[in-house]
Amino acid sequence: MPRRYWPHPPNYMVHGFMADLAHEVKKAVNIPVIAVGRMDDPDVAMAVIEQGKADMVAVGRELDYQIQLATMPKKFMIVGGGPAGMEAARVASLRGHRVALYERTDRLGGHLKAGSVPEFKKDIRKLIAWYEHQLEKLSVSIHTNHSVTIDTIE
Repeated sequence: MPRRYWPHPPNYMVHGFMADLAHEVKKAVNIPVIAVGRMDDPDVAMAVIEQGKADMVAVGRELDYQIQLATMPKKFMIVGGGPAGMEAARVASLRGHRVALYERTDRLGGHLKAGSVPEFKKDIRKLIAWYEHQLEKLSVSIHTNHSVTIDTIE
């Protein structure tokens, strides 16, 4: 059981690692208890609630930060398929723009690829797969093995 509070838990901490602490608090108080600590896996979050370890789990405020459609859709060319490029392509597409993403290597992910190699960083592999799925679903035009030149831009 952890002995300190992790405001931003590292990736190697297991999902729901603070649920047992929430359970101890729940036993001691008569108010709703919210569990935190890598609750970003829906199965883990539901298990914490179903097992009675907490009344709620904290997972984010996505409704406060909704992506709005652009008033004038444009064509975007994004160079680099690392995390920043994938997120820029995703958000631009969600806003209604036509997006082409260019990556000079054979696959997306940038430095996330190397960072996902250790087994305890397997969630990074999930992140890359999530981005790939989202970009495909949003019909982002992806060009791998393609170095961008002035001719490509023109």
